[in-house]
Amino acid sequence: MVMSGQLMVGESNVPHYQNLTLFYARLAPGYINEEIVRLYLAVLSDRTPENLRSFLISVPGSLTESRATKNLFESMAKNVTLDAFQLPKSWLNGSSLLQHMKFSCPSYLNFSRCMISGEKLAESLLNGGRHCKSLSSLNLRGCTLCFISNLPFKKPEDDIDCSIFSRLISACPNIVHLNLSSAHHHSSDTSGTHLCDILLQLKKLRSLSLPVCAIADSSRNGRNLSSSGQCTPSTSIGFSKKVRVGAPTFSKVPEEHVTLKLQSAFWKLLKGIPSLEFFELIGSNFYSVMPRNDPAIRNTYPPCKRSHAVSDSDVAAICQLNFLQSLTLAQLPGILSGSCLVAIGRSCQQLHTLSLANFGMMGKVMFMPSLCEMLSHCKNLKDLRLEQPYFQANEKFFLALSNCSSLQRLCIISRNGNFQADAVMPFIHKCQQLIMCHLFTGESLMACKSLQTDIIKRFSLERPALNTVVFPLLHENLAEVIRDVPLVHLDEITLFKSRVAEEPPNLWR
Repeated sequence: MVMSGQLMVGESNVPHYQNLTLFYARLAPGYINEEIVRLYLAVLSDRTPENLRSFLISVPGSLTESRATKNLFESMAKNVTLDAFQLPKSWLNGSSLLQHMKFSCPSYLNFSRCMISGEKLAESLLNGGRHCKSLSSLNLRGCTLCFISNLPFKKPEDDIDCSIFSRLISACPNIVHLNLSSAHHHSSDTSGTHLCDILLQLKKLRSLSLPVCAIADSSRNGRNLSSSGQCTPSTSIGFSKKVRVGAPTFSKVPEEHVTLKLQSAFWKLLKGIPSLEFFELIGSNFYSVMPRNDPAIRNTYPPCKRSHAVSDSDVAAICQLNFLQSLTLAQLPGILSGSCLVAIGRSCQQLHTLSLANFGMMGKVMFMPSLCEMLSHCKNLKDLRLEQPYFQANEKFFLALSNCSSLQRLCIISRNGNFQADAVMPFIHKCQQLIMCHLFTGESLMACKSLQTDIIKRFSLERPALNTVVFPLLHENLAEVIRDVPLVHLDEITLFKSRVAEEPPNLWR
């Protein structure tokens, strides 16, 4: 749990906290953590700090709202004007709280996982757009209804109402960080407007998180599915032509890249925001198999049907982002050879964080040659996270990874995957800046313990900061092993999450 706030708990009659401007609580799961937060809120409800400008509570799951909490919010609505705001989703869903809260030139708003409608967001919260030019960071992750009109029988998978989204973006033209992941934001075939077309208005964007299905261009899917080799009946069930591991692969449809540049809304979007530094493309149904306090998840959710239409040629649009520093690609079933990775590696020379998860077909890793070629170009890569079933961390992979001379952290999570133990040691020896090596695979407990012991024995004296964890992914004691991982590594790379607009920019400055 992370807490910020100089509150004298037990001395609420003493106004030590009246100058408090920031209250920030980021909770790990657990009853005790929840009770501590309730205690702090009870103290605040007794006398609400009038100078409070940022109020942020992040809670996994649901947190029961107490009477003291309700009193606090009633007082805040009357006496406090906020610049940054985040509450647990259970406190906002079905609540009229947003209609009464006052925001004076807000800079950060986080409604992650809230069932807030687009009309309510645009009309009540944003107040018609009169005070939203100051908004620089907006998190709507998992807000499945935020761009859907308030009509009965609407489902999260239905097409978005582009007029609602356009109104929201027009009201907030200076957004720098925007998170729209974990939702099905499907553009309509009939509206003539694509979500990416509207996003082009945000010329100041530096970080963006989108669901994979949101970039699918339905107007050309029917024409291009066959020509691009994506999701044909043979490839979708595993009868595609075999790819020789180790053999060079080349994109066989360069003409299609040219065509996509001319007509793809996603290509146009990234061309229009070339200064983007952090980009996430995450499947709306993606959940990591690596939990924090439970055994590994054995089942996966099927990807959104529209995401099958997003191919290598679409993802190659990312190569236009010459200033890209961090890239996350998760649950892209339409990827075959992974040729887009090569294009990205060649162009995005400032890339320092790469996260790939469920990339391409689940039953077979077909992008290994492209990944290895990409890594040969990533001289500035510092963090690499791979979450891929059946991934073989073999000698060729570790040789390619050794080219990343700046690499500091490596995390591989692979159900039914394996590693080549005699290739790991030379890799660690060559990457002198490596401080973390986590391998969670399908190898046996004995094989994992043997490799971990060898690494610690070989490098513990000369590199004491090296944190090494080698453990079977599906072992029943995984949660206990995870608890011993340093929090900074666990939070920043081992556990998967969307990181765009996760907290206010410059929060601690």
